[in-house]
Amino acid sequence: MSNAKKPIVHLRVYKGLQLFYDANGKVVNPNQIVKLTHDTIEWKNFLKNVQSLGFNSIKVEKMLNGTTLEEIEIPKEIEVEVADVFKKKEVELTADQKRIAEIKNLLEGKEFFSLSKIREELNNQVSWDELRLYQASTII
Repeated sequence: MSNAKKPIVHLRVYKGLQLFYDANGKVVNPNQIVKLTHDTIEWKNFLKNVQSLGFNSIKVEKMLNGTTLEEIEIPKEIEVEVADVFKKKEVELTADQKRIAEIKNLLEGKEFFSLSKIREELNNQVSWDELRLYQASTII
């Protein structure tokens, strides 16, 4: 699909650390409209970097058909995509972090003072390196 056929999205972005309102409930933060063609590199880069640009809130104002420039209804998917920009992303654990979690589960409710006792309790299922990683994770 060429860029001419893709919808143009008008986003209102608000600067600052948080939104501030006046006595009438109107947002007083500096804000502006950003017009981007949906599902382009510019769109993806803007959404990826919107927080680092100093914006704290973003909302879809309107959407235009890419060819006729007539206003069209905003699909729920686009509103969700824009709203998800400020949600925390789940970070996948590394292999070491997963293994440490497994060892913690195996040792839940037990107290040991030496790595050899832990290894003995787990019937040598755990390597010395894994035990050292586990021990280091308990210090932090």
